[in-house]
Amino acid sequence: MKKLLIQTNNLCKTYFNDGEQVHANRNINLRIYEKEFTVIMGSSGSGKSTLLYLLSGLDDLTSGGIKFKDREIKGMSEKEKAQFRRRNMGFVFQEIHLVSNLSLLENVVIPGYLAQDDKEQVDRLAEQLLSKLGLQKEMNRMPAQVSGGQKQRCAIAKAVINNPELVFADEPTGALNSSQAEEVMNILLELNQEGQTILMVTHNMKVASWANRVVFLQDGRLAGELDISDYSRDNMLERERAVFSFLSKKGW
Repeated sequence: MKKLLIQTNNLCKTYFNDGEQVHANRNINLRIYEKEFTVIMGSSGSGKSTLLYLLSGLDDLTSGGIKFKDREIKGMSEKEKAQFRRRNMGFVFQEIHLVSNLSLLENVVIPGYLAQDDKEQVDRLAEQLLSKLGLQKEMNRMPAQVSGGQKQRCAIAKAVINNPELVFADEPTGALNSSQAEEVMNILLELNQEGQTILMVTHNMKVASWANRVVFLQDGRLAGELDISDYSRDNMLERERAVFSFLSKKGW
């Protein structure tokens, strides 16, 4: 039986833009389960990234609730949320957030040092992660000395150094070419198959077909979802067709 990791209750996010009220997310009831690979899709302005930031506590909801297991995120202080994210969540973004004057290895160990006491163990784990992601020769190079795909692989190592229960990925392949994007998706898939829960936002149908489940947002509302976990990964074209058919019916 699948274990519930995140549950939202009529989640809403409203803000004002030039005096106009904008409903970014409206009455969303969503469940994310452990070891699941879920993708959030929708047209531009549908509230995808806003939802991701709300679920991670990076943004404050207007009304409703978000539970991470048995913890209600809404009632946490900013300090509590920061500590909670550090222990339980990892983040991979389209804009690759690496410190330019630190090596790849140094970029990975920083979040580990903040959350763990044994620095030698963090060092070993960071080297193991970078080697696993094919960066054993590049780990002492600066971000400017490696490719975009290599930087994103480093960002993934940074996201999982503390063994988070959930990795949030916001358009992680958006700035990469097709071969680099495939490398990144293979890494995310392998992490998921090893038990890592992943929640990813993308506008790319091919990228979405790597997931187990596709959640579709429309005008800030949850407008449907597709389970593609039974489709073979040996036939990605079949998975892409299933996603395309689902999105087409939703008017994507």
